[in-house]
Amino acid sequence: MPSPFPQAAQDAPAPHPAPHRTSSPAPERAPADSVPLWIQLGVHWHGYAILGPGPIDPRTGRRRRLRSRPGALLRTPAAAAAWVHGAARVWGGTGLDRWDPDTHRWPRVCPDLRAADINRTVTAMLLDGTSAYLRAHRVGHPLDIALEAPTAMDCPRPGCPPHRPSPPIPP
Repeated sequence: MPSPFPQAAQDAPAPHPAPHRTSSPAPERAPADSVPLWIQLGVHWHGYAILGPGPIDPRTGRRRRLRSRPGALLRTPAAAAAWVHGAARVWGGTGLDRWDPDTHRWPRVCPDLRAADINRTVTAMLLDGTSAYLRAHRVGHPLDIALEAPTAMDCPRPGCPPHRPSPPIPP
């Protein structure tokens, strides 16, 4: 009767013993291109949910927003995405747009407010360490969301998330 176990595993030659080492191996360092840019830059995000008579203008107002109290202090792109999802759902939005600085328009980036879509989309937007400006739609008034990305040098808020030093860049 044939064995139910794969023969290749039984017939494989025994591995050669590992050479004896006299010292611990040096820890492997991640290549610079594997460290996300937002970590290299040392950014975090200030989240602002803005209701008002008109949409925010992402081209202006950054300094004013950074001096005001944010709705959330967010350490990672994933945390920012989760916060955006929560704010948009509480508002009762039906879709999410993103400000496109090249066209000066608000194209739709998420047709509805499914958590997986928002998390994937917003996280991808923030991986390069930039700010993002979003709009959650609801009949009547949109909810504008600003995710400002200050570094340790330009963050005016005391008590912001501590900035971890950038990881060393390998030679």
